[in-house]
Amino acid sequence: MAFSLKKIDPPVPLRSHVAASIREAILRGNLKPGQRLVERKLAAELGVSQIAVREALPELEHEGLLTRTPNVGAHVTELSPAKLGELLAVRLMLEPPAMALASRNLTPQAIQELQSIVDQYNRFAAAGDAYQTVRTDFSFHQRIWKLAGNETLARMLTQVCTPTFAFVMILLSYRHSRLVEPVDVHQLFLDTLVQGNADRIQKVVREQLQEAWMPYVTGGR
Repeated sequence: MAFSLKKIDPPVPLRSHVAASIREAILRGNLKPGQRLVERKLAAELGVSQIAVREALPELEHEGLLTRTPNVGAHVTELSPAKLGELLAVRLMLEPPAMALASRNLTPQAIQELQSIVDQYNRFAAAGDAYQTVRTDFSFHQRIWKLAGNETLARMLTQVCTPTFAFVMILLSYRHSRLVEPVDVHQLFLDTLVQGNADRIQKVVREQLQEAWMPYVTGGR
């Protein structure tokens, strides 16, 4: 006789909780770019073993938030304008076609979900909440990458873009400034996706990314 029981989801590994805590500290600027991470100190502050911390670090390294050097250890990634330019160049190669692919898989539900994220972004930007604004910005892009239907492409974009979003988030937290990006850019992205013209999607995405990110590369912000 079969029972109608809900399957129990496996618990989230401890290393994922540790990675999430360290990631949050980096994105909020509590751990500074270039700062060395000592496993023993992190473990004591988080109340976990050094093994749990050691297991969590590769995940953050893969995201580009940490850099590990043999015989030296790990430190928070510090992006120079040149390195940021390298990441932007790769992003410009990957994201426009990813968004064009995503437009083929838009459903009413997906459009509604993306519109909700755009509305959240606008509220946070208008309120000057840099941390939540940048997080929502990243969520918007990640949702579109997932809609592209290519897991490898989405994973590559996440790896390339995570440190750049962290860079901006930390920069804004240092300056206590508001975002200079217009709050309607994501609405433009969404509207263009809905229209479904692949060439126009790639053109709009490329132009907007260059406009938003090149000033950071050239030192204009």
